[in-house]
Amino acid sequence: MFVGNHLLAGMDLAFTIPLIYTATGVYPRGVADTFHFIFPIWSHLMALFGGFKGTPHNCRTLMAQGQPLMLLPGGANEVMKDERMEPYGLVWKDRVGFVKLALEHGYTIIPFGIVGFEDMVRIAFSLPVDFFFRLIGDKRGRQDAWGENAHSTSKRAPFPDMRLPVVYPWLRLQRSYLVIGDPIECVGNVSDRETVY
Repeated sequence: MFVGNHLLAGMDLAFTIPLIYTATGVYPRGVADTFHFIFPIWSHLMALFGGFKGTPHNCRTLMAQGQPLMLLPGGANEVMKDERMEPYGLVWKDRVGFVKLALEHGYTIIPFGIVGFEDMVRIAFSLPVDFFFRLIGDKRGRQDAWGENAHSTSKRAPFPDMRLPVVYPWLRLQRSYLVIGDPIECVGNVSDRETVY
């Protein structure tokens, strides 16, 4: 299971999986936000390139078959980084479902990071997205619930609201890098909180 960062405005979507394939010889299936599957043409393109609706059930089904997966836990929070946030910042909050799945199925987590692309654009301004998310019945644009059960190592999103960044190209070519970290063997009891975190 490849786990890494999402880039501003989803700039990584077109090249992350091909880069992983080039570096490792493994073509992982992309675990996609369920939001992508609201739009018929876009959802077809996602599926065409191996993406699938990222529900726990779908992940378990593919993992039971030994399929390699790629997961970006920051999801929409990292895609919608705005001018208030640092480039390349991780916004994973208390998301550890992927760790639990890896423990359940004996998967190895292979961390990766992509840098360079966010240096080629600038954010002109950002727009509130709360209305759009409410329109489609999604609670994401609102204040994130932060339960009392959040682990001490977890980190809240830096701001309570999500905003859509409007970017423009910064006329400077920038070399970009995919860095693959050391594999993390997932062994232990999925019910043990400290093992998961």
